[in-house]
Amino acid sequence: MKKIKFLSVFLMMLLANFALISCGSDDDGDSGGADTGAPYTGVWKAVHMEIIEDGEEFSGNVPGNCIMELTLNDDGTYKYYYYFPGEDGDEDEETIENGTWSFDAETSKINCEMTSVGDYFVSTFWGETDVLTWTASKMVLRFAEDDGYVQTTTFVRK
Repeated sequence: MKKIKFLSVFLMMLLANFALISCGSDDDGDSGGADTGAPYTGVWKAVHMEIIEDGEEFSGNVPGNCIMELTLNDDGTYKYYYYFPGEDGDEDEETIENGTWSFDAETSKINCEMTSVGDYFVSTFWGETDVLTWTASKMVLRFAEDDGYVQTTTFVRK
């Protein structure tokens, strides 16, 4: 159950990281967060997550055997692919979500609406998500719920 909750949180963080754009500088030498070229389409790979749930903070890199990719297409469609190998006899978890997305530069939010999901339903992350950073090579999204749950996900362009 915790694995499903973690996956749900991770997916929400993924979308949240697309919503708000900041003006800070990136570690990888980009000119900054708010960039007139945003939004950047293409394939984005999740590399780091931070979660606050029930007052506890969890932070870490996405394991190398786990795949979390968000593809943003120029035509306003997206595909989210998630794969997490099972442990201790558990089945592998795999999800493919498809839908539409849009970006509001005034509010620095990305909005994703799911239209279909794969056989295994992990979670949904449609709705508005804050974009903290969105440059040509890095995207940071933050998703927050009313109950205090906050997920921040860092993506790099694949």
